[in-house]
Amino acid sequence: MPAPAPVAAGRRAPALAAAAALALSGCFASQDTPLTNVVVYWQFQRATFVDGVAGAVAYDVDPQHPAVPDGRCPQSGVDRVQVRDGAGTVLVPSVPCVNAGAQGVALLGEPAGPRTLVVLAFRDGVPDPLYAGQAEVDILPGPAIPVDVVARGLPDALAVRLAIGAPPAATCGAADVQRLEATLRDGAGTLVWRNAVACAPGDTPAIELGAVDRDAYLGWFSAVRTSAPPPGDVAASACAVPVDHFAPQTLDVPLAPGPCAPAP
Repeated sequence: MPAPAPVAAGRRAPALAAAAALALSGCFASQDTPLTNVVVYWQFQRATFVDGVAGAVAYDVDPQHPAVPDGRCPQSGVDRVQVRDGAGTVLVPSVPCVNAGAQGVALLGEPAGPRTLVVLAFRDGVPDPLYAGQAEVDILPGPAIPVDVVARGLPDALAVRLAIGAPPAATCGAADVQRLEATLRDGAGTLVWRNAVACAPGDTPAIELGAVDRDAYLGWFSAVRTSAPPPGDVAASACAVPVDHFAPQTLDVPLAPGPCAPAP
């Protein structure tokens, strides 16, 4: 799997020599209106929050030369893409993320004037989009116009309740732990979320991860006794827990005594 690239400023891709290779027509104007082909390219960006610092990582960053067969974009895990205009009218109902050798699609015969183009990116089996982005374009009569869209991850709230002991302790005080830790990695192996939170004696053993991009993750969770010598004693943990996060949710995760393996 190609390694994710750091976020960089988008570049304007040259138009395809043969836009028809990506063609799926949009709306056609009358024959009296000058018409232009518009080629929409897409790539993706994932939000991260690691050790208290918000960041981002770019995925599938060479839309003209993805170097994979038609179908799924490998880093983002996007299977299909829909293109709409700014009013919500669907211009392209669905094309593979890698489509005719590029991450893009041609809109043939677009009338001149300003246009908002919206990209929604989906994974098979998941009804809601994982990424969305838009670009403004002023369509002028003439050669095909390339439009680059960076579709950013769509987040939903995620919280995790940790079950420590049997029966599970109602509070961190009852479990004799003072710090809770969580780590998430996505299917590309990217470290998406890693943070530690203090847990007071009267607190419920839970971590509010906040807004996390929709995706399927593996999660690592631990409860730590900071009363032990630094860096503390891992009282209970769980490793490589599947976290299918495609809607707001609170996940219940049972922890086993001691540290687990493999490490995140």
